[in-house]
Formats: sequence, C-alpha cells, structure tokens
Amino acid sequence: LVKEYPESPENRNKLAGTLVNLALVCNALGDYAEAKRHLDEGQPHHRAALDANAKDPSYRDFYRKHLQARMRTCAGLDDRDGTVNAAAVYRDLGWEPARNAYDAARALASCIAIVERNSDGSDADRRERVDFYAREAMTLLRVAMMRGFRDAGQISKDTAFAPLRGRADFKKLVADLKVGSP
Repeated sequence: LVKEYPESPENRNKLAGTLVNLALVCNALGDYAEAKRHLDEGQPHHRAALDANAKDPSYRDFYRKHLQARMRTCAGLDDRDGTVNAAAVYRDLGWEPARNAYDAARALASCIAIVERNSDGSDADRRERVDFYAREAMTLLRVAMMRGFRDAGQISKDTAFAPLRGRADFKKLVADLKVGSP
C-alpha cells in the first residue's frame, strides 16, 4: 500500500508500526542486527507520518515504541552512542516533556537486563556496562523531575526501575520527591 499510495500517512504509519513489531520480535530472540534493520527501514515512514500530522496519537505512539525498541536494540548491539541518541530523541520529543524524559529513563533502565545477559567480556566489563545504563537512566529521571515529574509512588513501584532500586542516587531521588525537593 505504501508503494501504491506513498502520500498516505496512515499507510506509512501502519508499515512503520509493523516494522517496530518485527524489531520487537527480533529483540526477544536476541537478533539485534535484524531488529536494527527493521527499525532503520521504518524510520522514514515514521517521519513521513509525523510530518503529515504530528498530533496524531497513533503516529506518536508508534514512534515512541520505535524509539524504545531502538534503545533496546542498540544496547543488544553494544552501541552505547546509538542507545543514548535514541533516548535523547525520546526525551526531546516535546509532546509531554516530563513524561517523555521519564519514559526514556524507563527504556534505558530496561537496557540493563539486556547488557547483563549479553555481555561477553569479563565481570568487570559487564558491571561497567550495567553502570553506564544505570547512570544514563538516572540522568533522565533527573531531567523528568526538572521538567515537572513528581510522582514518587510511581517511580518507587515502576518495575522498569528495579535494577536501580539499590543505588544510593535512586534512593535519594525518590526521597527528595517524597519531601517535595526538586
């Protein structure tokens, strides 16, 4: 349909969403290279749909899922720059600034399990990778707070942040939120 009707943002969005779903399956199977191929193929279709109507909720939703999948894919490929770049794009979407930063932090925290499973190096190398993603997720949580995110209960209960709960900086962030500190 996209070939036949290239000007249809709806068709482009559906194709992009299908490619995101294929990437998610590939990520679940550990085939990060194939997931990246699907995401790269879908990127221009997301852009075309959003360029046509940036306020369409389904276009936004599929693009958010694309960015989350891209972060996980890049983490699986040990592409830290790619992961951080996708997180920055998510953070700066501008649709819901506090929520965008919070969700980008969630996605980065979910990368921790991926690098724990896929680290081929030494234990020290694995710990360094885990710490990298934890630091990046904490940075985005602070950005979410600066942008107005204040729900300490949600952060405390959010399963995506389970790998961060033992960190002193995470505990301090939650405590600060509970007492109303920025």
